[in-house]
Amino acid sequence: MPRSLGTTRKTGVPGPSGGGADSAPAGTVQTRRTVSFSQGGLRGGGGQLSVTAALIPLFLLWGALAGIGAFFALGRFAWMPAGARAALVTSVFVIAAFLLFRMAVRGYRRVTRSIKLPMEMDPSADVNVVCWPDQKDDLEDLIPEAGVAGAFEPEFFRVWIASRRPRAERMLSRSGHRREVLRVVVIVLTIQGTFSLAAFGIVPWELIVAVAAAALLTPFIRAFVVPTYLRVIPGRVDVVRFRLMRSVASVERIDLRDRPVRLDMKRKELLVGWWHATHPEPELMPGPSTGEADDPKPDPETDPVLNRAPGSSQSLLLANSAMKDPQGSLGSAAQIRAVRVVPLWGSLDIGGAARAVFRAAVSTAEPGPVPDDRLL
Repeated sequence: MPRSLGTTRKTGVPGPSGGGADSAPAGTVQTRRTVSFSQGGLRGGGGQLSVTAALIPLFLLWGALAGIGAFFALGRFAWMPAGARAALVTSVFVIAAFLLFRMAVRGYRRVTRSIKLPMEMDPSADVNVVCWPDQKDDLEDLIPEAGVAGAFEPEFFRVWIASRRPRAERMLSRSGHRREVLRVVVIVLTIQGTFSLAAFGIVPWELIVAVAAAALLTPFIRAFVVPTYLRVIPGRVDVVRFRLMRSVASVERIDLRDRPVRLDMKRKELLVGWWHATHPEPELMPGPSTGEADDPKPDPETDPVLNRAPGSSQSLLLANSAMKDPQGSLGSAAQIRAVRVVPLWGSLDIGGAARAVFRAAVSTAEPGPVPDDRLL
């Protein structure tokens, strides 16, 4: 059941800081936001257990093999004696094993205590929080008391990724599942080809490591050169993007009050949009991911992707998408296409961003004026 936050009467006006005020104009009554804490539902990932413990045997096997390989690979450095190489490899292996075991114990405790939370989300709640019991205890302290609107100053979080498409959305077009299959094939062939070139000595391992490191660092370098911020204010999250060689920013506003909000604390993501059969079907505008002429919006009655046969490539890809992105796979095809996903894990302060977004979602304060072309 959602936690009912009651009703509050607001008196006052928004403050000049942009965070609003803890009261509204006299004579107006605003219903407070309802919040539901749950495990996320069986289809929403609530039934998935912690996989950390299952990784321990794999780590012991592949970690030992990698350690042996690293020991002999470090033999290229003549200045490093065998004892130093063994000590370095052993230290890294022990530290990684300790961290993995600690994560496994924490995951086990969370799973055993999650029985305190209801399994399914509440479609009638304004804000659904998918979390562990310890996260619920932390967030409950941020819910405004009765008679308080919950105003706060604007908060800013630099991110290297501000939005993403649900994995299931890619499968809801005639070309989406083909691109997904092609992507998997290209990745497998690239990895196999790279290791083959290195094994036969055609390409040195050092060059492969350098190229892989450059590819992994590219998103972070781009985020440093053209920064993107999340600006969190009562009832809204703004995506503020700066462009190279331009001092004026572009601001995209994400309202947290006109549609249901899901805060997935397990995967550190914010989802804004309808997701249940009792919710309305959104009207989608034509665009790159909705209704272009060469990739029309699918018809649930006739589209072969939606009416897939069990065991087909479409069926397997959609099932894989639901496993890896359970919350983004909830709802009808139109609802999945219209949902907005903001990855909070793209911030250096993931916990702070999640708490700020939750405060913004449960706040009933009016947001004050903030600029549309700069951060503040």
